[in-house]
Amino acid sequence: MPKSRKHMVEPTIDDLLETIPSKYKLVCLAAKRARELTEGAPAGVPDEGDKPTTIALKEIQAKKIGFVQPETR
Repeated sequence: MPKSRKHMVEPTIDDLLETIPSKYKLVCLAAKRARELTEGAPAGVPDEGDKPTTIALKEIQAKKIGFVQPETR
């Protein structure tokens, strides 16, 4: 029986890419949100002692934050 592997980051990147289909946009969104959390913004998901980056990723997975594509001319 295979051992279950604990991922280093929860949620996994594969799960997050279902919400934000671009790795570049995902990283930019998570980084911006993590900075906001570090500066004192309230978390949109329960804070379980996680670091700001993990909280940002959990917010993305829960669809509490997202990316809006600007209109092109």
